[in-house]
Amino acid sequence: MTKLRVVVLSLLLAVPFCVLEARLFWMQILNAEEYRCRADWTRGWVEVVPTPRGQVRDRNGEVLAAEERCFDVELVLADFELPRQKGREPDLDYTKLAAVLRAVAGLAGVEAEAVYVKGRKILSQVETAITKRTTVPGKPAGVREARLIRRQEWRQPYRLWTGLTFDQAAEIALDDARFAGLEIRERTRRTWPQGRTACHICGYVGLLDAARYDEREKAGRFRGEMGLSLDAVELDRQRAAGWFREEMAGKLSLEEYERLEFRGAFYGDWVGRDGIERIYDGELSGGRGLERREKHLLTKRESLKERVAPGTGRDIVLTLDLRLQRRAEELLAKLPPGSNGLPLNGSIVVLDVETGEVLVLACHPGFDLNLFKPPMPAATYDALRTAPDAPLLHRAIAGQFPMGSIFKVVTGAAALEKGVLTAADLLPCNGQYDPEHFPNHFACWIKARGGAHGDLTIRDAMARSCNCYFFEAGKRAGIDDIARMADLFGLGRKSGIDLPGEEGGLMPTPAWRRARGGGRWGTANTLNVSIGQGEILATPLQAARLMAGVATGRLPVPRLRLDAPAKFEELPLRPETLRALRNGLETVCMEAWGTGHSAQLHLFKAAGKTSTAQSSSRALGLEHHGWFAGYAPFDRPRYAFCVMIEHGGAGSGLSAQTAARMLHLLYPEVAWTDPLDPAAPAGPPPETPQPDALESGEDAE
Repeated sequence: MTKLRVVVLSLLLAVPFCVLEARLFWMQILNAEEYRCRADWTRGWVEVVPTPRGQVRDRNGEVLAAEERCFDVELVLADFELPRQKGREPDLDYTKLAAVLRAVAGLAGVEAEAVYVKGRKILSQVETAITKRTTVPGKPAGVREARLIRRQEWRQPYRLWTGLTFDQAAEIALDDARFAGLEIRERTRRTWPQGRTACHICGYVGLLDAARYDEREKAGRFRGEMGLSLDAVELDRQRAAGWFREEMAGKLSLEEYERLEFRGAFYGDWVGRDGIERIYDGELSGGRGLERREKHLLTKRESLKERVAPGTGRDIVLTLDLRLQRRAEELLAKLPPGSNGLPLNGSIVVLDVETGEVLVLACHPGFDLNLFKPPMPAATYDALRTAPDAPLLHRAIAGQFPMGSIFKVVTGAAALEKGVLTAADLLPCNGQYDPEHFPNHFACWIKARGGAHGDLTIRDAMARSCNCYFFEAGKRAGIDDIARMADLFGLGRKSGIDLPGEEGGLMPTPAWRRARGGGRWGTANTLNVSIGQGEILATPLQAARLMAGVATGRLPVPRLRLDAPAKFEELPLRPETLRALRNGLETVCMEAWGTGHSAQLHLFKAAGKTSTAQSSSRALGLEHHGWFAGYAPFDRPRYAFCVMIEHGGAGSGLSAQTAARMLHLLYPEVAWTDPLDPAAPAGPPPETPQPDALESGEDAE
């Protein structure tokens, strides 16, 4: 009996211990990952800290782009989980979730559908994470594993909305009942203190899109920013590209990085989408940081356990003079209405001829950059994109227009360099060029007034903008030499300015015409090109650059970054060619019979060229495009400039007058009467302009 008692007692003692050990084995071995994840989440999680961008400033220190404080609201799906029931998969209370999303939409002042889309995207991200983390080649995903990852992801914060104000964030933080499952994170976002001023130059930012995200992820950029690399080769590549942050090394495991990547944590940074924000995005962006946070599930108290501060981006200082830029934009905005009664559009460019620095790159119309502060409604962007006056178009570098008489500089240079003309040669103008072969075509503008220019040198022809002279000069030079000279002056190709979206214009040639199936290139085509008509297209920046080349004998590469080195392209022209061109451009403004004299440009010792370029909208009752491009002062050139006004009429009128107004901003000490200001004191009556109104009759074969 004694042995029986011992056996029974041993069994009574052994059975509970066996049950306890079995339970521990199930918890610690068979189902260890689930309990480990629950414990880990209750202790803390990892978050990526977005990078504050550097400032953009003008040459005098005025801020064009900076950072301001804002708040993001993050969604934790676990707070919407329904009570667990045995034999049933975990699920969410979607009615409660929808109510919270509606409350966020009302607080942010947006359509509920926009926030619903964000919520659905978060749910999709969770399912994507489950698929990625349970997909092992040759092994089907387990139900228990999928359930575990789903609950794990539900406990992670996902960004729901961005750009909330302090008052909006405070309302969410103080109303737990209405905004259950939401957390607030402070961050910064881009702001543009100047609003519309220099909007096309500064550009805007947006969240990282899917294409650029995939490109960076595949290149290992995100891993490098978080102090991780897959091997030594990738580490060397990351360091060479400047992505690897030494201070982040060892702070994050590869598993934690993958979990962050599954959640789309690296989508949170702003990236440049246009302008300086885009071209120098890598330097403005800096490096992202890291935070480890803990939260007590009962008290809801959150604490920060570790933080690696993000690296603020580098400031970019521009060559731009914001005072001049602002005044130039005002000049364009205050232009008198066009012939159809609608506002005129245009651009003004000012370059430093000795350095290539861009002082003014003004366009009208523009837009307020602060419209792009997130979240930007899709309707707002669509309205800007589809507006008939194209406010998003950077006209100074991407607006391509017929160049008109400014191109006569190129034609004259080609004829002089080829030796088919000299500065002293006289060519006749009878009002009509070669009426035997081209009846009713290729007239000089003065024929409409019943006159003719008579015999002219290139100096006089430039000053009077005589078409007949340059028809003959172009015919003698030939289209091939004209095209080569145009390329030397930077036409038909991009200038290399440090801005995205620049267009190169078009210099038509016989080869170009054949390539597009346009048929034979005839003499009429060469005559049209000789005076800047036909298919020629150019940007205002190219016209200003051309004038800088004439003024100095070398073509500057325009630059907007102040600390960038100056670059030039030498013009292989003979001194006598440059002298002849300069004399002609000087006479345009300085002599009473020059086409630019009536705008009082002579007061600023300017040299330049008026231009009236044919517009395809002429049949709709709109005027031709008006240009004036030049440099000043002619004896010691410092600035090259261009004013281009779409449908502004004769270049000797509104465009030349606006150029004089711009020069007065550069030289305020010059005594001058503004002809466009009705409040200006009366001065001497302006001399009769000599417009180069319609240079050629038709683009005939």
